[in-house]
Amino acid sequence: MKRRRILLPLSAALGLLLLIALASVVVHRLTHGVILVSAHLSYPDNERAPAQGAVLYLLDEDMIRLVVLKDCETNQLREKVFSENPGLRSLAGLMNARRREAYSLGPEVADFMEQSRPLWELHVVQSGKTDAEGRVTFTDIRPGDYWVMGRVESRGGVAFWNLSVQVRRGASSITLQPANALQCTGCR
Repeated sequence: MKRRRILLPLSAALGLLLLIALASVVVHRLTHGVILVSAHLSYPDNERAPAQGAVLYLLDEDMIRLVVLKDCETNQLREKVFSENPGLRSLAGLMNARRREAYSLGPEVADFMEQSRPLWELHVVQSGKTDAEGRVTFTDIRPGDYWVMGRVESRGGVAFWNLSVQVRRGASSITLQPANALQCTGCR
């Protein structure tokens, strides 16, 4: 009888803890978002091809803005990046202008992405590689503004994306295509 008195409250307490844990998982899923990304290139023969095997990054800040801003906090990392790559800020300005369709970019985008990596890498929330259909999913994201960034080469085509996406609870989707690439050569 004494044993039953002890086990009953203990099992009720464990049940309550399990219920609280399940409730927190449900609340977490209801308050966080998912981004479904589809990336593809189009070729002159009107063929549309998935951008498979591309590494895409979800950033909490615009990677171009991170380089362009002069009033950003000065630190040793920024000083090192700019001393090793003196033309980086100018290239970021050109990319910013291209975003507004005021300037055409070429293969220097690959250099920009690699040279500025130390500045934007700290802002990567998630990354993923596109599957055979050109899709990748970013999960468990707090609502807010993010940027999907990546560069892909496929069948002679190269595209570079840096697109803003607003995440809300539930699922959001974004399509990366030549029309919204900052640079796309040989893929239209």
